Amino acid sequence: MRKIFRLTKICPGFDNLKDFERIQLATLIDTDGSIKISEHKYPCIYLGMSSELPVLMWEIYGGYIGKRYPEGKIHYEWEVGKRGDVKSFLLAIEPYLIIKQQQARIAIKMINLLEKKPPRYKEELRRLAKEVSDLNNALSPDIDLEEWQQLSLNITNLKESPNPKTKFVFPFLFFLYASSFLSFS
Repeated sequence: MRKIFRLTKICPGFDNLKDFERIQLATLIDTDGSIKISEHKYPCIYLGMSSELPVLMWEIYGGYIGKRYPEGKIHYEWEVGKRGDVKSFLLAIEPYLIIKQQQARIAIKMINLLEKKPPRYKEELRRLAKEVSDLNNALSPDIDLEEWQQLSLNITNLKESPNPKTKFVFPFLFFLYASSFLSFS
């Protein structure tokens, strides 16, 4: 499972995203992405899949892109790993996350700790990293029907994306997101 390439591109920032872009990104992270903690206890954003969507995310938003061939199948990986970019990204999408909102809030706390470095901050980082890991390993999301209905309402009220590169992404992501909850009660 070796990586074939890894390219870096500067993130333009996430502060000026429109609401529909924030919802698109939140949906993508909730369904197929992750808010994870690196081995060095730094939060990062990760998206890996066999489609070329991670490549599109890299072209639009920067970060890192990689490609590898696990079990002979192509797999693209998009990652935002620089502290300021991760914080900007999480602050932009956090209100729209449903499944991974707690992880986003904890990751933002971690970044704030890393920026200020108060006494004993490393112990707190380890505790928060474990909390994110535990949430990521939970079997089912803590979501209720009211939250799902609110997300559906937000999505319904959105206008078509003016960005031609992201027009196809949103309907596909919404389909994936909606289908992942068809069996909840």
